[in-house]
Amino acid sequence: MGFAERLRKMNFVSLALHGFKGLMIFAEDVLVRVGVVCSFLAISSVAGALLAVLLKIFGFATPGWFSIALGILMLVFLQTGMLVLITLMLTGIVKSGRENVPNHKEFIENELHVR
Repeated sequence: MGFAERLRKMNFVSLALHGFKGLMIFAEDVLVRVGVVCSFLAISSVAGALLAVLLKIFGFATPGWFSIALGILMLVFLQTGMLVLITLMLTGIVKSGRENVPNHKEFIENELHVR
């Protein structure tokens, strides 16, 4: 069975997992790019919030506009922070691998053997 035949028989979850495993090879590059984009979005949302506050102070904001604009910009800022934290967590999980998981049976046997 060839590679293309196996891909046709995969369901959506298997295909998505296969794609993510392909991206995790370049986990550091993906993390840097996500960080740059999220930093740009966070800075833009803070600048937009400051602009909205200035427009409200000087009386150029229509009723209801300020609270909606500030709420949306705050949500964008919080979501970019969450995306960065999730990406950092996933990169740490993938990079840690299974090699560092201690073998408890060997540890107990070694401790019993030493005593």
